[in-house]
Amino acid sequence: MKLQLKILLIFIPFLLLSLLGLGLWSFNEAKESTYQSTYRYLSTVLQYYVHDHVRQNYQLLKDAELEQVASYVDSYQQEVAKQAVKISEARGGHIFVVDEFGKSVFSSLNQNSADIEQVWKNQASVVISNGDRTYKGRLENDLSDQVFVAQHFKPWGWVVFYSVSNKETVALVDNILLVTLGVMILCAFGGSVLIYIFSKFMLIRPIETLKNVALKIAAHETVSSIDIDSKDEIGMLARGIESMSRNIDEYQQELERQHNSLEEIVHNRTKSLIETNEQLKLEVATRLRTEQKLYQSMDDLQESEEGLRTILDSIGDAVIAVDILGNVIRINPVGESMTGWKSEESRGKALTQVFNIRNSITGKVPENPVEKVLATGKTIGLANHTQLISKDGSEYQIADSAAPIMNTRNEITGVVLVFRDVTEEYRIQEELQTMQQLKKIGTLAGGLAHDFNNILTGLFGNISMAKAELPKDHRSHKYLEESENSMKRATRLTSQLLTFAKGGAPIKQDVSIRKLIEEIVRFDLSGSNVMPIFESQEGLWMVEADKGQMQQVFSNLTINAKQAMLSGGHLTITLENTEITSDGETSVSTGKYVKITIRDEGTGIARQHIERIFDPYFSTKETGSGLGLATTYSIINKHGGSIRADSELGIGTTFVILLPTSKLQSPAVGKKTVAPLAENKNGRILLMDDDQMILEVTSQMLALCGHTVEIAVEGSAAIQMYKQAMEEGSPFDVVIMDLTIPGGIGGKEAILDVLRLDPEAKVIVSSGYAEDPVMANYAEYGFVGVVTKPYSIDQLREVLNRILNRTDADFSFAGFS
Repeated sequence: MKLQLKILLIFIPFLLLSLLGLGLWSFNEAKESTYQSTYRYLSTVLQYYVHDHVRQNYQLLKDAELEQVASYVDSYQQEVAKQAVKISEARGGHIFVVDEFGKSVFSSLNQNSADIEQVWKNQASVVISNGDRTYKGRLENDLSDQVFVAQHFKPWGWVVFYSVSNKETVALVDNILLVTLGVMILCAFGGSVLIYIFSKFMLIRPIETLKNVALKIAAHETVSSIDIDSKDEIGMLARGIESMSRNIDEYQQELERQHNSLEEIVHNRTKSLIETNEQLKLEVATRLRTEQKLYQSMDDLQESEEGLRTILDSIGDAVIAVDILGNVIRINPVGESMTGWKSEESRGKALTQVFNIRNSITGKVPENPVEKVLATGKTIGLANHTQLISKDGSEYQIADSAAPIMNTRNEITGVVLVFRDVTEEYRIQEELQTMQQLKKIGTLAGGLAHDFNNILTGLFGNISMAKAELPKDHRSHKYLEESENSMKRATRLTSQLLTFAKGGAPIKQDVSIRKLIEEIVRFDLSGSNVMPIFESQEGLWMVEADKGQMQQVFSNLTINAKQAMLSGGHLTITLENTEITSDGETSVSTGKYVKITIRDEGTGIARQHIERIFDPYFSTKETGSGLGLATTYSIINKHGGSIRADSELGIGTTFVILLPTSKLQSPAVGKKTVAPLAENKNGRILLMDDDQMILEVTSQMLALCGHTVEIAVEGSAAIQMYKQAMEEGSPFDVVIMDLTIPGGIGGKEAILDVLRLDPEAKVIVSSGYAEDPVMANYAEYGFVGVVTKPYSIDQLREVLNRILNRTDADFSFAGFS
């Protein structure tokens, strides 16, 4: 066997075993590192999602005391589900939620609920038993092969999972194995080639040359030159052999004497060559190991940098990194979107040029967060009400923090800013505060309106009685009429307060809408430089509406038009009959309507605002509350009608309203056909109310109408009096009951007992709470009529005449509002 082959057979197995061991160790380390990196990444994203979306949305509800309101909880949970979809699209993987019983709540990939419950139900139980800590694991079975992390969110009873396919992780490990095997093969092949070349040119060829020379000398041939140019021991040996060969004849005997010495020299030189060869092999192996470590370090560094870039580009928050001079190093895609600066163009610029912030309340520029971090060396949070102004002028309400970047020597090398857009959360918080304030104001307004109605009933009744007692030509008669008009305006005010407080169902009656609109518009425009113009179709139909709420609607529209025409102008109101024959043409059902068009010559409304003018709290006025048109829209809708608006800046605004006509009127006549009333009939009246002033004034009005009156202060007394009157054979003709009696039985409860005593009892309901459903649907509760406080003697007389002079078949139409 040749010497070169022997060297290769000795060295190559050792080289292969060394490379194999190094490759297996590298593969195991890479595999473990891959799984650990996967878990860290999944845990980071899950904790961000649970903290910044699930927990913060729950905290918003809790702070607003709405965590038990199903509609709000559902709305916020839907928002959380939308964020899960966005995170899955941006970062990959799959976010889904099951409840504490393993039932699917939602999935970012719209995965079948049954599949989720079948695979993850047992895992949910394990996560719940793990407490609030993040649970890590792998799921390997016939149904799923996933690497996942999960966390239990107790307030909503959720178990939040974030998973990726184990195939992706295994594929990455397999790639590492292939790369490792490839490097091993290349290194083994390269080492073999180097050994072959080194041994061939440095050892084998010179030794072969010396062997041939030795054979010639052994054959007593004289060698004059040996083809070896090296100056090492082999070269020296070659020169000696040359000299020996030239002088072989002269030194034959000396050669014999030195033979043993020469053998020793050859042995020593051979030993030296072997040692040199071993040293060379050791140096080659050391160099190979050093190069392998260098390549591995470069790969790790590149992989770490790529992972950091991926995380920064995938994170949902904006990130800006700056150096210790406050100059921008890098911005992630979210930061680019919010600041309006690309990462490349912002690099090297001062942070204050890219990160333009101010206080949204005061407008002042807050302290530079980078300077504060560099001065303190601590993580700081941005001040409240911090607003970011983008390069294109867009404004974002932002929150979060700035933190120092530390090197291995614990030195600050820069600052990282992490911030997010909280504009929507900020707006929701402001709306919740506004809603809480309006709820308190609404409760107060409702109570004030009710008490005010009781007071107005006394005033209204006394004025109407005084007016009835005086002849029309008396000089005080006109003062009483003006007072009565003022009382009507006060009544409208209480109606507005009640609508603002609770916005109850309308108490409908047949209304001449033209007369009502003319009265409201002329009153609201009196003293202004706006002129009303009325255009009405002949034979205009009556509408079925709540008169008080309609007054509020047209008062709101008139006041808005007046404020839009500060320099004066014309307000044109057009009324006409119309019939809707197709459901697709408008938002109302088919039928007969009165169409009301209100057109002003004001400043107009911008096109981008026209779709939002009916939204609550939206207003284009600096001092507007945004409730006027929202209330108008609500009232029109509750009447089964519709309202739409059209506007052009500098030209004016037009509102078009459709109101359903009365079901009892003849379209040709425009009035309801009512049977003529018989001569007024005097009756025996039972009046129940807890307010002494109401009892006194109403009793006097009833007496002036010719009726006999008995009074009761609450429901149980009224029931007993009605029962006693029946037993005595002189029953009451009509009972007027207050709807609510604080601390006692009101009309809503008392009528049940009265009807048990007398199924044909005629009971009228009365209240200052016009928004109560009993007032709008009195017949459903057993009443035959309704009278709303405050009321005049004429109104009281009319409702009583209708009830006392009609048959039982007519009671479904009796009533006054």
